[in-house]
Amino acid sequence: MEDSEENAYYMKIEGIITEDLGNGLYAVDLDNGLDVVAHTSGSLRRNYIKILPADRVKIELSTYDLDKGRIIQRFGREQALTIEL
Repeated sequence: MEDSEENAYYMKIEGIITEDLGNGLYAVDLDNGLDVVAHTSGSLRRNYIKILPADRVKIELSTYDLDKGRIIQRFGREQALTIEL
């Protein structure tokens, strides 16, 4: 499978962490108003990136299941505050 075909199955969208559910799971409020449960990607775990409530993140959602996602990037609180103002 080529990269373009593989990326067609995922949507990338931004949101804000609302709750830490433990065990690497987070409740995320997306920009479009949906609430999803997301887990951290392997690269974030491997590099010990800490994710806290109120952090702005980028999430990868499968087009088949829009209730679960994978956190692929953390922006931080400073960017979350400047974006929402």
